[in-house]
Amino acid sequence: MSFPNRLKLPPALQKLNWIINPVGYMQQAARTCPDLFTAEIVGFGDTVVFVQHPQALQEILTRYRKLFMAVGSENKILQPVLGDASVILLQGETHKRQRQLLMPPLHGEQVGWEVQL
Repeated sequence: MSFPNRLKLPPALQKLNWIINPVGYMQQAARTCPDLFTAEIVGFGDTVVFVQHPQALQEILTRYRKLFMAVGSENKILQPVLGDASVILLQGETHKRQRQLLMPPLHGEQVGWEVQL
């Protein structure tokens, strides 16, 4: 499979940068490729595509939602911090039900901001 906008830094250096300074790593990658980029970083498997463009995110999460399902088991490392019932740890119908409960209070006007698409 071909991935878009691969970062030019070798994978070993990407992983090292991600561990040492994850925020700086993401900021630099976003400056290089502002809409989306492909990275090879520790903790997420071999390859991750980061999407930052609001319309692209909306398209992915609505049109292709069955391809990009939430896999809570991948986030088990966060269980001691977040607890057993965190939305990020759930999957399937349980995840969907909990996410729908959280959406209204976290939507645009409720938190004092809106995303302009």
